[in-house]
Amino acid sequence: ITEKRVQAQKRGATAKRQQRLELIAKIEKDASIEVGRLTEKVFWMVGAALYWAEGNKQKPHDVSCGVKFSNSDPLMVKYFYKWLTDICNISVQDLIFELYVHKGCDVGALKKFWSKELSLDVADFEKIRFKPNKFKSYKKNTGEEYHGLVRINVKRSTNLNRKIMGWIEAVNNNAGI
Repeated sequence: ITEKRVQAQKRGATAKRQQRLELIAKIEKDASIEVGRLTEKVFWMVGAALYWAEGNKQKPHDVSCGVKFSNSDPLMVKYFYKWLTDICNISVQDLIFELYVHKGCDVGALKKFWSKELSLDVADFEKIRFKPNKFKSYKKNTGEEYHGLVRINVKRSTNLNRKIMGWIEAVNNNAGI
């Protein structure tokens, strides 16, 4: 009886998992339809919002802050990279890519991963910075799914940073915030 019960639980769990996967697929498909095709204006606004969330902001004590964007999500980094080149008309030669990784990682493999993701040469990653190892059991950013963090620095971009902050302020003003 116990074996039959265990088998029934496994079948039930498998069925529940399949239902959940189908529901997720439907939700994602419906969400994609809601978004539709991105206009250039929406593409521009999303890029500014990404910078607002993940970019360097000028501080009162630092009057010369350039554009720096950091993230570990390949899709977000690709989006922002495309936004810089397409919307801000920044040349790839004016970008510096840095990779931040935990010590002990396979730096070569991580450089290959990011160069493939961003369609860059491995040599484009000028600097590799190491994060200090802090071994804690709750950390999930290790193993095959760990790709480090990429920072994109834009050369001579203090005024671009100011412009992006102006766009963000205008968005807030127009939203009544």
